Amino acid sequence: MNVVIVHYHLNPGGVTRIIESQVKGIHNVSEGTELTVLCGYDDGTANLPGALIQVDGSLNYSTTSLSAGHFEEEVEKITACIKRHLTDKAILHCHNPNLGKNPALTLAVYKLALEGYPVVNHCHDFPEDRQVNLDCLEKFIPASSKLPLSHILYPHLARYHFITLNSCDYNHILERGMPVSRVHLVPNPVSLSKLIIQADKPAIKKKICEVLGFKSSKKICTYPVRAIERKNLGEFILVAALFAEVAQFTVTLPPKNPLEMPRYNHWKNFCLEKGIAMKFESGKKVNHEELINISDFCITTSIREGFGMVYLEPWLAGTPVIGRDLPCVTADLKGHGVEFPRLYTNILIETKDGMVDFKDLKLEDQQKVITEVAFQKSSGLKLFRDNPFLVNFLDDFPPEIIFKNQNIVKDEFTVEKYGRKLLAIYNEISQ
Repeated sequence: MNVVIVHYHLNPGGVTRIIESQVKGIHNVSEGTELTVLCGYDDGTANLPGALIQVDGSLNYSTTSLSAGHFEEEVEKITACIKRHLTDKAILHCHNPNLGKNPALTLAVYKLALEGYPVVNHCHDFPEDRQVNLDCLEKFIPASSKLPLSHILYPHLARYHFITLNSCDYNHILERGMPVSRVHLVPNPVSLSKLIIQADKPAIKKKICEVLGFKSSKKICTYPVRAIERKNLGEFILVAALFAEVAQFTVTLPPKNPLEMPRYNHWKNFCLEKGIAMKFESGKKVNHEELINISDFCITTSIREGFGMVYLEPWLAGTPVIGRDLPCVTADLKGHGVEFPRLYTNILIETKDGMVDFKDLKLEDQQKVITEVAFQKSSGLKLFRDNPFLVNFLDDFPPEIIFKNQNIVKDEFTVEKYGRKLLAIYNEISQ
């Protein structure tokens, strides 16, 4: 069997990590499968042993400034590029081809499926959640294809299958008229290459504290993400201001998208001006996995996730996960038996219009609340009264829950199980 994997790029990040797991998982269960990875950009950091990597710039993110004629040329170019790597028995496995980052790729994949090539559309995100992306698709595809956009994004073709990461996304596809037989729920695998034994943690914690300027006597709370807008960074800073006396807080990485940088830098400057002890970009200063291992908590305040690796990965290291609940993600994980006793659905803030969830406030209003909490004890006490779950938010976790969750993640979300699920889909679609 030959599998051709397509993605816009191999930059460090979520989808590249999944492609790495995909390659490793398939090789673990099917040594004879040939894997080719096609991308528009490769910075050389991806770990893909045994896979042939091919780079063609036409597959990378495109702009919306293309003319109609140029767009159709791009579609033909991408179609030819991918087809060069497809044998008669090849599976075309595309990650996020319909996201709107490159409309020519979206249409090219549809055309290849129309020719009869088996296609797996691996959905990490959806254009319907990003208006700018959806507008980009609408600008080019209906005019070029002479078909409604929905026909291209959700084609009624027997050998066109979808992979989704959670039940909400699974239902999203079904609601667009796709039959159950062509939609698959495949959770991402979870792994840490560096698991530290308990006896070694004090020395590593001491080293990390020295680098980051942390006090070893205080708890460490880590948000292990790129701080893009949907990660709801202001809420993490609010928690940091509220618990400044007992814990220290860090977010590991800055955004990679230049469009995200102004908002991120605004939050950095805000913390600096207000004296809020938040460490930014710790993932550039210390080992990411070591930091997760020695943290007392990993916190997530994200308001939208595909799979939500942050809800599972820290448990492998014995680090509890607390923060904002996203039922579309956590419901599936709870179904596997993972417990999340300290996830909340909202942080209520009293305003002139009544009680409002902090995430729904405008940026300037969020910063006003944070400033009041940081400098007025009465504001912090009111936040505790309005949100009683916060009172015990950073208390030590019951060891039995940590141990239980750690074992579930180890057993249920392995790379090998992931490879077997993918191989079963490939065998089904190739019939």
